Amino acid sequence: MREKPILLVNPYICDFAAYDLWLYPLGLDFLAYLLRGQGFGVVCLDVLRTGRQHWRYYQPQAGGRGKFYRRPIAAPAALHMVRNRHFALYGQPEAVVLRRLKPWPEVSLILITSLMSYWYPGVLHTIGLLRRAYPTTPILIGGMWPLQYPDHARRIVSAMANVDVETDLSFARLRELLADRLGGSLPQGDVFSWFLRYSLQGPPACVNFLPVITSLGCPYSCRFCLTPIMYGNNFIRRDTDKVITDILTRCSMDKQTNITFFDDALLVDKDRRFKPLLRALIASGKPLACHLPNGLHVALLDGETVGLMKQAGFQTIRLSAEGFDAATMALSGNKVKQDDLELALELFAAHGVAKHNLGIYVLFGLPGQDFAAQRELALSLTHRGYKVGLSELSPIPGTPVFRQLCRQYPELAREPLYSNNSLFINLFTNQGEKFYTLKKELRAIRSKTKRGAQYGYQIPQA
Repeated sequence: MREKPILLVNPYICDFAAYDLWLYPLGLDFLAYLLRGQGFGVVCLDVLRTGRQHWRYYQPQAGGRGKFYRRPIAAPAALHMVRNRHFALYGQPEAVVLRRLKPWPEVSLILITSLMSYWYPGVLHTIGLLRRAYPTTPILIGGMWPLQYPDHARRIVSAMANVDVETDLSFARLRELLADRLGGSLPQGDVFSWFLRYSLQGPPACVNFLPVITSLGCPYSCRFCLTPIMYGNNFIRRDTDKVITDILTRCSMDKQTNITFFDDALLVDKDRRFKPLLRALIASGKPLACHLPNGLHVALLDGETVGLMKQAGFQTIRLSAEGFDAATMALSGNKVKQDDLELALELFAAHGVAKHNLGIYVLFGLPGQDFAAQRELALSLTHRGYKVGLSELSPIPGTPVFRQLCRQYPELAREPLYSNNSLFINLFTNQGEKFYTLKKELRAIRSKTKRGAQYGYQIPQA
């Protein structure tokens, strides 16, 4: 192992709101796997969370979720028009982070990811803090910000000494980077071939869940989605037996019971992949609690799959409805119809899956969308006792929807902050007031219908 380790950093978040709904930097975990396999020492720093000795700055909650430590800060000048919202920095106090770095007085290279492009002010704050511990160490920024807004990222860091951005996330570029900066190398191959060999490096002790990803890419091409941009037409799946071994080994080592899946297309080829995985989890006899924060493709569900999910202990299940008006259907590839959703809900009910375990995503903010139809869908599902997640569009550079929106709102292409999902619908569409009124309506319905159940929102049948 080389003398000075490489520091991998999950940075601060700057936003109006941020919640830990199983937020985990799987890209950094994969990078740690690659680097360790080639003899590089690796130190992983997650400034959003830390261990038990500092849990007053991070509040773990049920099921592996949590609440980040939050400090109000001034909003960037680009957001001066936002009223009645409080901008904040999310993550550990700087003094805590610096104490955590003391065991590594020198590192050879610092790699910082960025999970959302509009969180880039948090990346800049992280750089400022790291410079107090490592004044001259080279820093390289990757992730969504440089990938989606390369010119903006280069311009922002151009005045910073020994700080660069990496806009090419390819495996070939990573090989060049290690050779140029560290005199090391990676063997031949691409990100997909190495993903097939990937084994989870293990979340830090402060993360109360086991993050799992079984595939890269997606066979579908929603016109607002990032996945086709990152992976093209590739859809690569890890060997199911290897995934099972990974999960059960980690559960035993870490005494972990919460498992969170992050796949975009978990149900594709389910008979050969997802169902065997579910059967293995059931056969293990472990008291597991499984979570699916990414929306499932409801048209691919069947009774056997739902029954196995129930037996395997799935407690958080999210379904992608998105919407059934003409514009939403066209932009999502017509992959889910209302009948598909209704059949899925019937299957969950038939197998005894409680409504409080289900959540249904309904998407708002797409160009040409029928707001009235989306509102009616959300209200109807809520009245029936389901949890409806009102998803606000975050325009993603490179997607057809982003190009369409930029013709109307060119400032979207210049400033990542404007792509924030909690801002876009309010600042750039005429739906903002109606959207937040709908949020209040749904809260009112839920509060009135909670009395009859511990968690659900069930209404007595007429």
